[in-house]
Amino acid sequence: MTTSEIILSVQDELETNVLIDDDICTVSNVVLTGCYNCAKGAEARINCKSSKNVQAEITCNDTSFTALITSWLDGHANDINEIQWPDIYHIADVFLQWYKTLILALGALVFALLVTMSVIDVDEKAFLSRMVHNPHQEWAPVDRDLQLFYDALQQQIRLTTVLQRQWIELGKDDHVALATPAARILLIVRRLDAVRVTRDHISRAGSRFVVTNLLYKDMVPDTAREEMGRRVEEVLRLMDEHRTLLTTLISGMEKDLLKAENDFRTGPCSTNVEQVNALFRRAFDTLTWSDKDKSEKRFAELQSKIEEQAHELATLKEQLTSKASCEDKAAEMAPSDSDYFHNMVEEVMGPEEPPPLVDEPSDDDEGDGEGSFDESEVGTIDEYQEEGLDEIRVDEPMEVAVHEQRVVEWVWQAPAPDERRDRVEDEGRQVDEQAQEVRPPEEVDQRVEAMNEEDE
Repeated sequence: MTTSEIILSVQDELETNVLIDDDICTVSNVVLTGCYNCAKGAEARINCKSSKNVQAEITCNDTSFTALITSWLDGHANDINEIQWPDIYHIADVFLQWYKTLILALGALVFALLVTMSVIDVDEKAFLSRMVHNPHQEWAPVDRDLQLFYDALQQQIRLTTVLQRQWIELGKDDHVALATPAARILLIVRRLDAVRVTRDHISRAGSRFVVTNLLYKDMVPDTAREEMGRRVEEVLRLMDEHRTLLTTLISGMEKDLLKAENDFRTGPCSTNVEQVNALFRRAFDTLTWSDKDKSEKRFAELQSKIEEQAHELATLKEQLTSKASCEDKAAEMAPSDSDYFHNMVEEVMGPEEPPPLVDEPSDDDEGDGEGSFDESEVGTIDEYQEEGLDEIRVDEPMEVAVHEQRVVEWVWQAPAPDERRDRVEDEGRQVDEQAQEVRPPEEVDQRVEAMNEEDE
């Protein structure tokens, strides 16, 4: 790449003109005012002086936009306004998130008040006055009033069932049994008043249903006469049943109230056994529930330990059983000492020659030491000589072989007297289980010849 350098020499004054296309006007930060900053409906006032067209760049958080600003005379300002109503839906949503539960509760309360007032209207004097001085001229309002009386009767019947159940549960409650006589008197009086009022309401609602039906019986349509007669009979039956039930309940309450009043008068001078029993029962229940978790945990731990010990005992029992069976089998297989000695004597005294303990060496395996007879293993009879057995006549050499660390003797001899035979058997019983000293065959032959010569 070729680079050229140009040198310009100026002798006169040099003038330069700078063409400015746009004017830049910087405005300091302005706080937006309004309900929500950086949202629709916010506004700001900006003052900027320029001789040419100006574009304002407005930045609000992460959002930026531009607006064209027209030129005005000096001293006048340009307002950028965008009017928007607040977001009503957003405000309502935020409000309902916190107050929807309250609104629902208020709605339920209003509904309950309306229902209650509609039932209470049955007992108001204005209703009776309107019924006498301004009677209905059509059947529809009469039917509406009859339905109102019937609903009021059904409500009082449901209230009767609730009061009866409450009284039964209160009789089983320990708190009532442990309460003071004054507290029990107040409790009984309140329940007694509620039961009496309920009985009166049942009487009023049923009576007004029957009376209204009689007053407007001429206005009853032909299609509804049978139904109306059936409902009248039903109202009379319900009135009789529940009034009897409430009367019985009132009688029981009055008895309990009399007992509580007597306890209140004689309380400081006597002791109530029922209260003492209830007190002990409550203390026992409290102690049981407090220690229930600990007891269950301890019981689980003990049960696990018992199971582990049972498993260990079963394992030890199996080991002992197997060991005892092994010992029994070994004892059955191993002969006793007397049997072993008897067998050895029978083998010694047997007339026939016993089979060889090892195979006789052949010509092919003379060099092999295993399975061949070694002359050095021939036993000696010095032990018998030392004990005075030098008169035993031996026709053939006596051999002593070691087999499974037990000494077995085979003796071939001429017939000897009974005394020598008994002595040989006694000496054979004293033979140790260790291997005897082995002497060469030549020495054995010499000893045998010497003993034969002495006998001759």
